[in-house]
Amino acid sequence: MFQSFNLLSSLFMVLVNAMYFEPKATKVMFERMKMEKEEGRGRPDFLAEGRRTTETPSVADPAAKISRKGPLPAPAAAPIGSEEEVIKSRMARLNERLKKINTNSSVLNILTLMALTWHLVYLGQRLTVTC
Repeated sequence: MFQSFNLLSSLFMVLVNAMYFEPKATKVMFERMKMEKEEGRGRPDFLAEGRRTTETPSVADPAAKISRKGPLPAPAAAPIGSEEEVIKSRMARLNERLKKINTNSSVLNILTLMALTWHLVYLGQRLTVTC
């Protein structure tokens, strides 16, 4: 009876993690990435970086030209005064929400691991070796 409860609770924890915490974490992460992009702090454009060539033209072929992009555009002017504080506080709230969601998800994962390990021990004890 206890083992069936153990397995059902493991299944329930996995479902809660997949159906509740994962979508919330994804939503908060995308909101944070959107804010970073609006601020100009986001990840660099890796596709543009991959297109650049780093080869130097040979001395024998002075006509060879390097396909380079110009310098990256400067980010938009930073907000001044209270706008900057509002953005920082919103970013801090998003970071705190994401941290809380990830902590809860991790706790559920650890509890699931413990429950399934307990079930594995139970199954191992029930094994009988016959020769």
